[in-house]
Amino acid sequence: MRAGNLGEADLERQAELIRCIFGRVQRYSRSFRWELRGTDTPADRAGLIAAMGWCQGWGLWLSLVLP
Repeated sequence: MRAGNLGEADLERQAELIRCIFGRVQRYSRSFRWELRGTDTPADRAGLIAAMGWCQGWGLWLSLVLP
């Protein structure tokens, strides 16, 4: 596989990850509406952590949760 193809594959993989994270965060945020209360899942809540990790990196979060 050429390096150019590898970069394109990685970019598409990252784009799919962002779409997945966005969907989870969107469902989580909607669950704050009264008529949608309780509709979020643990995976949706984890999407918020994934978004933070993707945007900022995992260093800060790991320093908070690891001993």
